[in-house]
Amino acid sequence: MTEQMNVPKLRFGEFDGNWQELYLADVATIQAGFAYKSIDMSQSPKDYQLIKMSNVYQNELRLDRNPAYWDKVSKSDARFLMKSGDIVLTLTGTVGKTDFGYTAQIPCDGKFLLNQRLVYLRSIDGVSDPKFLLSKLRTSRFYYKFFAEAKGGTGNQANVGMSELAKIKLSYPLYPEQQKIASFLSKVDEKIMLLTEKKDKLTEYKKGVMQQLFNGSFQEQDGQLTFIPPTLRFKADDGSEFPDWEEKTMVSLFPQIRNGFVGTATPFYASSDNGVKYLQGKNIKKNRIDDSGLIYVNNTFHVKNTKSQLKVDDIVMVQSGHVGECARITKEFDGANCHALLVASPNLEKVNSSYFVYYFYSPIGKAQTHKITTGNTIKHILGSDLKDIKVNAPSLSEQTKIASFLSTIDQKIDLANSQLDKAKEWKKGLLQQMFV
Repeated sequence: MTEQMNVPKLRFGEFDGNWQELYLADVATIQAGFAYKSIDMSQSPKDYQLIKMSNVYQNELRLDRNPAYWDKVSKSDARFLMKSGDIVLTLTGTVGKTDFGYTAQIPCDGKFLLNQRLVYLRSIDGVSDPKFLLSKLRTSRFYYKFFAEAKGGTGNQANVGMSELAKIKLSYPLYPEQQKIASFLSKVDEKIMLLTEKKDKLTEYKKGVMQQLFNGSFQEQDGQLTFIPPTLRFKADDGSEFPDWEEKTMVSLFPQIRNGFVGTATPFYASSDNGVKYLQGKNIKKNRIDDSGLIYVNNTFHVKNTKSQLKVDDIVMVQSGHVGECARITKEFDGANCHALLVASPNLEKVNSSYFVYYFYSPIGKAQTHKITTGNTIKHILGSDLKDIKVNAPSLSEQTKIASFLSTIDQKIDLANSQLDKAKEWKKGLLQQMFV
């Protein structure tokens, strides 16, 4: 039984035999950080950056988070100076949360000093591979043993001590097999990195395009409003110029702007089998409807509350909290009901709803919703104020062209996100099968 447990399910063909149970101290040099004083280094050379708890965030090295620096490394400081491949591990965190047990790998020699409440683990030549060791420290087996050693400290803090960490026992193959696994996982990580870069570039491209598509404005000249076209503009299918945009009030384009149901709907909740979809603020995110955790209400409630009933092409906007988040109602949510959302029903002879959803995510649209936002602790917007907002309205044909173009970019971003999620899930499955 023990022999079977010490052999991974997925293994390279040239290796056999059991993995060996070893203490962490047997495969890595472990060094705790030092309590460097927080001093103003703005006028001093910034030769060394201190690596603090805040810089090891969700298993990433984030050098931009609350950076702090040091200018001199004495002989006594030398042991806190890290090398390329060293693994930083957070030892302290909040009880009930997983903000400790995070790991990150140091990218280069001689630039980073380890601060308190952290340790670095340095692989031992010929015994452990740094990439393999990092992957090992991110397995569920390590996390289980690490959290099992956590003890309460002051307040609501939990800690893992150096001695407990050193005695955590895990299974390791011989060095050549570690190197083979590490090399393979590096290629997987390269694929994930490329997909991440692809997604980030598409997202940044969309952001730039949005700024150029919606920056048209109206300026008063000789007592008249003159339209200043946006930096980026489409032409009609026949090659002709679209007409100038018009400055319109929201209510002139969306004749019905109203509130969703406000009150207690809990007694009317129903199952998904016989209920009506009931959208809430949490379901409206980043210009789309997120149906995770979707609530349903019974038909009696739905029939009684006609003002909060939704139709295709209605725009729903979050009214309290994350104000301004909005989405177009698609066929999937035609006939749904909603809670505490602003509902704008369009005049479809003048309006492409998808265009105005994108508009309210553009810099100018965000600025307009910000102007009508009230409240300090909880942000809030009123339907009456939304009605009076003046928006830049192209012709319906140009609205459709803009919305279609941005939708195509969104589809590419969604595809990149899907590919990235699948790659991460694939890696997760590999780790489960390649490690014991």
